[in-house]
Amino acid sequence: MTNLKCHVDNCIHHSPERCCKPEIHVDGPCACGCEQTCCGSFEMQNGTGSAAVNACGRKVPNESLQVHCSASNCLYNQKGECSASSIDISPCGCSTPDCKSQTECASFRIK
Repeated sequence: MTNLKCHVDNCIHHSPERCCKPEIHVDGPCACGCEQTCCGSFEMQNGTGSAAVNACGRKVPNESLQVHCSASNCLYNQKGECSASSIDISPCGCSTPDCKSQTECASFRIK
């Protein structure tokens, strides 16, 4: 399990610096830098402050979660899973991403 810090606060799964999903996917099969990766699990909030909630109506952030990864050039990619102890998911080149390609795995390191 990887400690994830997420800074993409307009994602439906976001909870302050955390993610409410049990697992995410980092895309970027041919990536040679973090700007060529993205969070494949990103989903834009619908504008009403919608977010992943549990039965009590609260966000349930995960301190650590499974991170599947297709960035085969990343040092931390071990057979499609992230082996880093922690990673950062961030907006890429804009303050409020509106699609997956505007997010990045800022922890990507080339092999």
